[in-house]
Amino acid sequence: MRYRGGFGSHRGMAGGRGQSGGAVGNPRRRCAVQPGQVLNGTFVPGETIAVNPREPFFAHGFGLFETLRVEDRRPHFLAAHVQRMEEAAAELRLEGPPSLDEARSDLAKLLAGTGEDTLRVRVHLLGRSDGGTDILYVGEPVQPLVLPAEAATLGIAAPRFNGALALPGLKTMNYLANRLAEREGRERGFDEVVFTLPDGTVTEGTRSTVILVKDEVLLTPPLDLPILPGVTRATVLELARGLGYATTERRFGVAALLDADEIFLTGSVSGIRPVRRVLDRVLAPSPGPVTQAIARAYAARVAIEPQLS
Repeated sequence: MRYRGGFGSHRGMAGGRGQSGGAVGNPRRRCAVQPGQVLNGTFVPGETIAVNPREPFFAHGFGLFETLRVEDRRPHFLAAHVQRMEEAAAELRLEGPPSLDEARSDLAKLLAGTGEDTLRVRVHLLGRSDGGTDILYVGEPVQPLVLPAEAATLGIAAPRFNGALALPGLKTMNYLANRLAEREGRERGFDEVVFTLPDGTVTEGTRSTVILVKDEVLLTPPLDLPILPGVTRATVLELARGLGYATTERRFGVAALLDADEIFLTGSVSGIRPVRRVLDRVLAPSPGPVTQAIARAYAARVAIEPQLS
């Protein structure tokens, strides 16, 4: 029988979840988190929490995460994030992903504990050596959502990061390639970079889905490529069709980016982010009319998400 344990009584994070374990990690070895967190159903105040560095989630990145925005106590597309984590957990044989009701309850505790109504939240499902899991919600203050977001510059990831990534489509704790590609892109003057396959096919950004517009038709890479099935991506395509725009999911290369009328990026925290420059080509106006229309529809959609009690 699985249960939520008390702090200091299980392995892994302080207050393990699942099967019983051994001692908690040395409290002097801490991972900084801000401004608060909910661990296995209990709000933990402060900026740090003890971990056992021998646990698989710490040593090998054995775990999953979801990132979502909570705006005015409204978690954006929470059911879709929970479902994606459930499917990924089944593939990795990780037990105990949160149910929708559990996620809503834990998010409410996070908001109450931090005193914030708007947060960027990372939900972690962390595998332990005893076969159990820990569930950790980390909240960080975030500016209110502005749609469309500030326009970005877009580049291509450095060649050493391109190609099919391991475990594509899963948001595992091992996101090192994405973070390094993003950092190198910023050093080259780009806000975001997209990965490509050896044949030049564009896949996705380090933190985003890329969608281009040509002759008022939306084009984005298909899910049979090694990409994440983005929650915001799915919402945007549905909204676009509702507005009367055609949508196409097919492979394309960098040349299509350079020929696009508009490009925008989608993400769970930023929502809709127009691209003002791709490589050396300036896109004007940015945001374009299609991006603006979809941003308005997206704003209306998130405004009706149910609030936490």
